[in-house]
Amino acid sequence: MALRGITRPSVGPRRDLDLRGAAQSLALAALGALVTAVLLWSSYTGSVGTVLLVVGGCVAIPIAIARPLWAIGLAIALIPAGGFVVLPLGAVEMAPADAMFLLAGGSWAATRAVLGQPLIVHSRVTVPLLILLLAIVPGIIVATDVAAVVVRLVLWTALFFVVQAVAAHAEPRHVRGLFLVLVATAALEGLIAVAAPGLGEATESIEDTGLRAQGTFDQPNILGQFQALALPAAVVLALQPSHAFRAAGLLGTVLIGAGALLSQSRGALAGVAGALVVLLILPQVRKLAAVGIVAVVGLVTAGSFGLLSVGLGDAGVAATQRFDAASTSGGGEDPRFDIWSRSLEIIQDHPWTGIGASNFPEVGPSYGLIDPATGDAFLHAHNLVLHAAVEFGTLGLLAFAWLAVALVLTGARAVRHPAAPVRAMAVGIAGAGAATAVGGIADDATGISFLTAVMAVLAGALIALCRDRDDSPVVAD
Repeated sequence: MALRGITRPSVGPRRDLDLRGAAQSLALAALGALVTAVLLWSSYTGSVGTVLLVVGGCVAIPIAIARPLWAIGLAIALIPAGGFVVLPLGAVEMAPADAMFLLAGGSWAATRAVLGQPLIVHSRVTVPLLILLLAIVPGIIVATDVAAVVVRLVLWTALFFVVQAVAAHAEPRHVRGLFLVLVATAALEGLIAVAAPGLGEATESIEDTGLRAQGTFDQPNILGQFQALALPAAVVLALQPSHAFRAAGLLGTVLIGAGALLSQSRGALAGVAGALVVLLILPQVRKLAAVGIVAVVGLVTAGSFGLLSVGLGDAGVAATQRFDAASTSGGGEDPRFDIWSRSLEIIQDHPWTGIGASNFPEVGPSYGLIDPATGDAFLHAHNLVLHAAVEFGTLGLLAFAWLAVALVLTGARAVRHPAAPVRAMAVGIAGAGAATAVGGIADDATGISFLTAVMAVLAGALIALCRDRDDSPVVAD
């Protein structure tokens, strides 16, 4: 059925953009301006990050304009680089992956605008995403750290266009390719967790034991969340017809699972269990998923009763302490209960606008939200919904809830796709969403920029997998 005011783009939505005409001129001008400016800058600073910015910019800008999906895949592949180098962007330092996501989304929108092509893919997800972006704006007025709000707004705006780019251009083979990049990146982190569990800066959570893996990140829980998010994609790859994809999926599943386990993140293990519950939809892995759920539950139960300390030495004792803390937190030992209670006080004091994106550590100390182990402010509310309400206010919370419902409805439709490989990929994305949602009960991934970016990519992929249906999303003028 034709909808008034909505047309399909003149350039097929499944093809990446070509450099031609005005877009080519814009690309060359932008590239020349960037290289010139950064070379002048690097002549004064001489920093490694600046040199990498010059070299990376020369490669990344043409890719981002000519092949947006390649740029998004490159951004995912660059996630581990954030543990070793940051790029100087004015007064802000940014991880390479964040910079690439910013470039991918921004250049896609700019190129489409220059070519006179639509910028928005209509779907259930689009409107709540736009409202969520608008909910960030009041934070510029009320926030203690205004710069943090502006940075979040700029990055999330770019991620909005990343969603649009993936939704407009990705075919199932592109989604499978993005899965492969995500699995390879997470498997690398899992391999590092196995081979060098102490890599990175020590945190209060590993200072005493040195036994919690953290990969290239500076916190074990971040490793765990990333592994839980990527695990369903690895399982889905293992079901693909290609032997190469199957091998990559099987190896990725083993390494990613090991990384999640070695992080000893309770939220991540809960997320893995949530993802496995969704994967029960797939008949091919139903038995293995059920075994995995039993294994995760058994591991946590054994740790809670101190059984892991038998025969496993220091590692077993450390794991027992982690899981025992989860089982006894109802008595007040886990600081999350205090964080949740005081977060509700913040919401009561700032019900409409919130305190501003990324401002929880600025406001939290005035409510007594300080980690007793380190003396530092807590970075987030340790709950996905609570944190959205604290930082974005009522409008943001409503948009967040609307977005969650929209994604569930889109996922429910995608998993009924007539093609089995597409159904499997849709289930994989749904599993990643379940891992994030379940882990979000006691943690929050939205403050970690690359985790938010990966979720944005998967949301766009979910929309793209629905495109071939009769009421497929179309692009507005």
